[in-house]
Amino acid sequence: MPGGDKMEAVMLMRFFSLFDSLCDEAHAMLLGTLRTCCAMLVLSLALLLHIGGPSPRTYSLYRLAAELESSSAGVFLCGNFAALFLERFHRR
Repeated sequence: MPGGDKMEAVMLMRFFSLFDSLCDEAHAMLLGTLRTCCAMLVLSLALLLHIGGPSPRTYSLYRLAAELESSSAGVFLCGNFAALFLERFHRR
């Protein structure tokens, strides 16, 4: 669908233009949260690659990697809510 690609590109441009209008504090909060989540995911991947597979001896490291992976979404969500709060507070 050639028309669908253009429409998706326009929607992505509108989405990214929302970040341009953020105040500096909210923008920094979003970037910091995104960096933290990416670091958590990379650490989780590194742990999984290091231990190979779950075994009784490496189970605690496997659970740590799983918790890092699953909690990164929560950290990202909380950071986005905090940035939204900062943005709304800044505009008042």
